[in-house]
Amino acid sequence: MIFTGFLHFTRELYPDEAEAMWAGEPQYSATEAYPDEDFERILQRASEQLGMPASDVLRRFGSFAAETTFRLLYPDFYKESSGTREFLLNVEARIHRLVRATIPHASPPKLHVVPLGDDGVVVTYTSERGLCDLVDGLIRGTARHYRERFTVDQVQCMRRGDSACAFTVEPA
Repeated sequence: MIFTGFLHFTRELYPDEAEAMWAGEPQYSATEAYPDEDFERILQRASEQLGMPASDVLRRFGSFAAETTFRLLYPDFYKESSGTREFLLNVEARIHRLVRATIPHASPPKLHVVPLGDDGVVVTYTSERGLCDLVDGLIRGTARHYRERFTVDQVQCMRRGDSACAFTVEPA
């Protein structure tokens, strides 16, 4: 799903650069799992083509995916959630469980989401892929979908030596 979502993202927002980003790549399917190295290669190409750090590309992709791609794939889940907080509290149980059950060899990251006060959450992300910038964008895009304002602060990061990445998500 990440590959087809990233293809959708690049074609929609960067149509002039998308062809070069995807040159020589196979046709990726949303129902198949692919090696992480393939995504890293395409992300690096996108970073070079767009002249921006891969972290920025990932954040933009995450936001786009939450607002567009994943909303189209899981419309009922978006409708059933009353807002950002409820959506995030249930994303692991609903979406990631479904992905693991329906896509052979899929390994979405582990997300542990717990309440923070009455209105916020803490999202803990664990994955050897280290795509915490994507998670940041997904959180922000989810809030935009629900037309809510949240501050998102990354308080832990695996790239800094922490055991997981953690984000506090609180109303702005």
